[in-house]
Amino acid sequence: MDWDARFKAEDTPWERNAVHPAAKHWFQEKQTGHIIIPGCGRSKEPLFFAQAGFQVTGIDLSETALAWQRSILRDAGLEASFITANLFEWQPPDQADAVYEQTCLCAILPEERPAYATQLLNWLQPGGMLFANFMQRPNDANNPTDAIRPPFDCNMQEMHALFPEAQWQWQDDAPIMTQRTGDNHEIGMRLIKQ
Repeated sequence: MDWDARFKAEDTPWERNAVHPAAKHWFQEKQTGHIIIPGCGRSKEPLFFAQAGFQVTGIDLSETALAWQRSILRDAGLEASFITANLFEWQPPDQADAVYEQTCLCAILPEERPAYATQLLNWLQPGGMLFANFMQRPNDANNPTDAIRPPFDCNMQEMHALFPEAQWQWQDDAPIMTQRTGDNHEIGMRLIKQ
């Protein structure tokens, strides 16, 4: 998919006009450290995290979206690093304290997920936190068209296999449920790199 063309055409129905409720819940207090936001697009979270005190790195394939992010942060008098890169090839110079995964996992092809999960593991330092919003599309099985285009379902049983307990400690706190469109919703979970 040509993500930059979608941003240029303003064809971005996945965009939210506010900070994700899960991010607001997880980050209610001042934070420090380095957080990576893969597939950040024009989301509100880079500004939110920079205001909270994080060193922010946003990664995306769309230079159009990242130019927008740079402008928003500059207007707010804040700094962040925005990198146009392929998520499967990019590596941070140093491992991060946190990764905020919102819409990237559900946008990549399911067969690419193991490589992406390996990247997330490599980006984080030991004890680093993955804040993930797993897209739930319960009607995918009933609608073949939905099953072949993003956002793809992130079935929780499959997510536990993708992020195994040998590498990740799933936190016991209650998941954060966020409604999307129709029957679609997200399950927000925190995972710690072992």
